[in-house]
Amino acid sequence: MLKKVLVASAVVLALMSSSVFAGEWDEFIKESLKQRPSESKRKTRSGKRLLREKKERIQEIDATVPALMRVGNYETAEKLFKESLRLTIELYEPDHLRVSERFMFLGILYMEARDPAKAEKALYWSLKIGEPILGEGDYRLAYVYLYLAQANYDQGKYDAAAGEATVYLMICRVHFGEDDPRTAAARDFLREIYSAQEKKK
Repeated sequence: MLKKVLVASAVVLALMSSSVFAGEWDEFIKESLKQRPSESKRKTRSGKRLLREKKERIQEIDATVPALMRVGNYETAEKLFKESLRLTIELYEPDHLRVSERFMFLGILYMEARDPAKAEKALYWSLKIGEPILGEGDYRLAYVYLYLAQANYDQGKYDAAAGEATVYLMICRVHFGEDDPRTAAARDFLREIYSAQEKKK
């Protein structure tokens, strides 16, 4: 079963790896890296203070964004989340699990704001960064696949949604068990996608 998860996961990433996901976020990462303090600077007293301030700013943003989302102020929440993403890249490098998590949170924000196209791109980057770190089929990637499936479903891209939902279902089966409510919900969602595919034909 786990081998199927890995194969399906690799297929999804291969299908998604195209120029449509380049552009904005590539440039964002490059610009963020330009602001990253050098290793020698990070070891100085002022450098350590700067890093501490960046971490404190991320914590401040994390405390602020949920309230903004609750009242539907997604524009301000997006700006703050992008700031926290930039700061996280400056602190940890782009290929760090914390950066993958930031992209996932940003994808969730876009889903809440009913912008599945932007959500798809952010979630793609979360997966692109997180999967090499955690390994294919890791249960911590399950929700990235779920949100990706939902983002594609909302855009009417049912084939992509079915692939991602299948990976999510397989991860749930392997890590949570066949009788787990998450596995049952994943099966229901996949049936819903298949039904939408049939109606589209």
